[in-house]
Amino acid sequence: MRSNCLLPVLTAVLFWAGAAPAADLARIDRSIRKEPAYAARPKYCLLVLGEKAETRVWLVLDGQALYVDKNGNGDLTEPGERLKVKTPNQDPAAFEEAEITAAGGTKYKLRFHLFGWFALREGKEDPQRPVEPSLDVEWKGGRRFGAWGDERAPLTFAARPQDAPVVHVGGPLVMGFEVRHPLTRKPDGTYELNAGVGTRGLGKGSFAHLVYNVVPKDVHPKAVLEFPNKEPGGPPVRVEMVLEKRC
Repeated sequence: MRSNCLLPVLTAVLFWAGAAPAADLARIDRSIRKEPAYAARPKYCLLVLGEKAETRVWLVLDGQALYVDKNGNGDLTEPGERLKVKTPNQDPAAFEEAEITAAGGTKYKLRFHLFGWFALREGKEDPQRPVEPSLDVEWKGGRRFGAWGDERAPLTFAARPQDAPVVHVGGPLVMGFEVRHPLTRKPDGTYELNAGVGTRGLGKGSFAHLVYNVVPKDVHPKAVLEFPNKEPGGPPVRVEMVLEKRC
C-alpha cells in the first residue's frame, strides 16, 4: 500500500498520534503443543491477533505445504490444518485459504502466497535468496492487513519456533514501511518517501500494514526529517512536515 508520498527527504522518523501501548511480543509463549511429522525442514512464523496479542496462530512452511493452527490451540496435527498450493503454475503461488478463529470465536480469513515458488517446486531454491512468504488477513471493520516485509528485510520464516518472526494483526497502529526501499531518488533530483500505517511485529520483515486506503481523509501523519549537515561534524538539519499527499 502506497499511502503517502513526500518530496524531498533523505531520512525520516514517522509518528502516529494516539497509538495505544503495544503488547510485549518478546514475552509471548513460543511453545507448540503438538506437531506433525514434517516432510521437509519446517520453517516457523507466529501470527498473533488482537490488541493484546491474545490469540496465537502458528504457521509452519513444510516444503510445498503450509500448516496453519486455525483455532490457535497449539495442535498442528488436527484435520484441515495442512494447506496445499492451489495455483502450482504461477509465481507467487497461492495456497488454500484458511479460516482462523480468534479469542471469543470471531473468525477471519487468512491468505498465503509464496514468492520464489518455481525454484522451491523444482528443488532449486538458492540459500542466499530464500522464498519470501506473504500473509493477508481480513480483519474487523472491512480492514485487511498484509505482511511480506519492511525496510529491513522480507518476511522470513525461521528454522526454530523460538526464532520465528511475530506478525501482529489488530495491534496499535503506527507509521512504518512495507517496502524494501521506502526512499527513492526521482529523475528531477528530489526524493519520494513511501510510508504506510500498520502494526509492528517482532523480527525483521514483520511489519503488518493496512491494505488499501482506510485511513480517514482528515488524518495526516507527521514526518520528522533529518538531513546531514554539509559541515562535517555539524548537527543534522531537522525538518517537520505533515504528510498530506496519498498515492
